[in-house]
Amino acid sequence: MSHLWAQIVLPISVVLVLSAMLVGVWAQRITVREATQAAERETVRLAETIGRLIIDQVLDGTSFQLDLMLDSVQDEGILKSIAVLDPYGLTIAGAQALGSSGVPATESDLFLHVLTQGGGAHRRLESSIVAYWAVPYLDGVVGAVRIERLLDDVVNDAQAVKSRNLAVMLGATGLLIIVCLVIVKRSTARLNRLTTVVRAVKEGDWGVTVEPSGYDEIGDLERGFQTMLSTVSSTMKESEALAYQDGVTQLPNRACFLRSLRAALAYGQGTIRGHILFIDLDRFKAVNDVMGHSAGDRVLKEVAQRLQSVVETCPARKTKLARIGGDEFTVLLAGADDEAAEALARSLIGVFDQPFEVGAQSFSIGCSIGLCPYPQEGRDVDTIIRKADLAMYEAKQSGRGRMVRYHGGLADAVERRADLQMELGEAIQARALHVVYQPQVWAGERTVFGVEALARWIRRSGEEVSPSEFVPLADDMGLVGDLGRLVREQALSDIGRLHARGHRLSVSVNVSALELFADSFADEVADLVARTGFDPTRLEIEITESTAIQSPDLLCGPIRQLKALGVRFAIDDFGVGYSSLSTLSSLPFDTLKVDRSFVSDVHIRPDAQALLSAISAMAKSLSLETIAEGVEKAEEATLLEELGMSAMQGFYFARPKRIDALHALMDECVDVSMARAPGHAAADRAKAG
Repeated sequence: MSHLWAQIVLPISVVLVLSAMLVGVWAQRITVREATQAAERETVRLAETIGRLIIDQVLDGTSFQLDLMLDSVQDEGILKSIAVLDPYGLTIAGAQALGSSGVPATESDLFLHVLTQGGGAHRRLESSIVAYWAVPYLDGVVGAVRIERLLDDVVNDAQAVKSRNLAVMLGATGLLIIVCLVIVKRSTARLNRLTTVVRAVKEGDWGVTVEPSGYDEIGDLERGFQTMLSTVSSTMKESEALAYQDGVTQLPNRACFLRSLRAALAYGQGTIRGHILFIDLDRFKAVNDVMGHSAGDRVLKEVAQRLQSVVETCPARKTKLARIGGDEFTVLLAGADDEAAEALARSLIGVFDQPFEVGAQSFSIGCSIGLCPYPQEGRDVDTIIRKADLAMYEAKQSGRGRMVRYHGGLADAVERRADLQMELGEAIQARALHVVYQPQVWAGERTVFGVEALARWIRRSGEEVSPSEFVPLADDMGLVGDLGRLVREQALSDIGRLHARGHRLSVSVNVSALELFADSFADEVADLVARTGFDPTRLEIEITESTAIQSPDLLCGPIRQLKALGVRFAIDDFGVGYSSLSTLSSLPFDTLKVDRSFVSDVHIRPDAQALLSAISAMAKSLSLETIAEGVEKAEEATLLEELGMSAMQGFYFARPKRIDALHALMDECVDVSMARAPGHAAADRAKAG
């Protein structure tokens, strides 16, 4: 007997035996008293039956016939004696042992009771039961029947019944035990098979199977266990595949890439040269922020396909493209020289020239690539990956969308980046950055009508960090929203005080894509305007052209909500994003800010002149103001006015100034009261007049 079988059978057997014993004890509780009570009721009913049968004989006085009838009843062996009594208690027939006096003195009360009340009555004596029943006639009684029954017969009958019942109970219990043993034996055999399967799984054999042997609970358990085995086995196979495969792009993952790199380093004992390309996507975060992570995954799949199509054409001895996490990819080139590696990097950057379509939205995504040769720069995996990563960060820092080859000075650059990250986070939290304002002037009049608010950061060491360095850093750290709020709050406070002094300047603030696409942006700006009491018609929000053309549909909501308050909107860096007329006309912008790349040396660049003339004509047809940025020379300013630019800003007119210097500048302006913001010229002149 197996251990499991014994564990089940023994408890069940004990329970059944105890149950049988309890049934037996319960059967023994059928006492003489209970049997006697039943006999008493039967004796009274018998007396009644006899009394009804002998009514006619009693009335006729035929005692002979009564004796015959009573003798025949007594011969049945049930009664000890039977007698018929007259109303005076004297014996009419049967039971001569009673004598002439008839009713015994101890039973006179029973006799009188049935004579007066009618019906029957009984009494249990020491060894017998006596019952009386009144013989009725019309409205009276003509006598009574007395019968006596011995208790020995009653007790013997009860004992016989008890014995028979107990035998039946014990037999049924024994049969039940046998049936249970058979069922348990069969069930435990099936459970033992499951136990064997569990031991096999414990030892690592996931190929075992369980064949269901029925449709009861154990059968359900067997089917459930088989389903679990199939699911776990499939999951383990998938997990094993995922250990070396990226789940989104189906490319090799980090673990697989590192294994391949170790093999490449070991092959030929480090004599085979190769390169690692570390690729990080530019502006990919906007896809997740705007469209969600499922859309981001779709873009990553397309990125992987584009990269793979280029890597497959590389003539290197061995190539492997992998996604090592987030928006980072790596390429292993074994046996490729520097020229081939750099050519591949340029080709990889080129695959991002075409935007990525996500639903109805279009996103311009690029990539920055760090290139590290081996074994020249290292003979172990960690060193090579780290150096390729450093080169990639340098590519991002130097303008993105390019490739940088690792060199020894990059370690210092990364250390500086880490220091800047830590200090910038603290500076933004402590609001230690300050805001400067670059004046904007009307073409022709050369009067100041507004300013652009720009963030500036001076480190604790006294070093002034360029915005081109710390703004992308804030973006990478996820702090660009905090930086934007800091600039907006300070600008509205500073320029609001100028308004109070009569200088009706407009102020332009830059907004990142991350801020703009946030659901709370419009409400946040509206709340800021309300809290500061700033005139919303003097606030202009600048959005880069690349952001505008990425998701024009998503921009309409927040733009229209704020324009309802009077806030103006401008496209910044216009001309570099290749936005179409349909995009411009679909968005309610007020101003185009022409990128400085078209303004620089425009007086000696016929191509730039033609482009600016076209931009000016297009803007006028769309009722848009134009502001030329980066004006640094008198010749540039003069030509821009001739080309039809509405306004200009740049070092030629004024460098960005702190608020106190701006106060002084505005106080010196003779035509300050005539300064007009875009869209406010007529109103301001009316006030001046």
